Amino acid sequence: MPEQMQFHRNIPIAIHQGDNDAWLYSLQSTKPYLFASYEYPDMRKARYCYQADPGFKRLIITSLITQPLAPNAKVIRDEAEREQ
Repeated sequence: MPEQMQFHRNIPIAIHQGDNDAWLYSLQSTKPYLFASYEYPDMRKARYCYQADPGFKRLIITSLITQPLAPNAKVIRDEAEREQ
């Protein structure tokens, strides 16, 4: 599927903890985020996709929304439920 994506090759990456932006699906307050920049030191490198064609995007979104939630996940409908 690389032909359906545009990506940077051998870009340095780092993992940073940040606020959980997926609180509807996880009760954790933080989660790991992948950052990629040619300005990072040469530690770990990756092929980093930054654009995908519309057909591939539809395929990914469809597969994500049809996956069951994790066993310990609780669906939270609004911010008030999150605070409980």
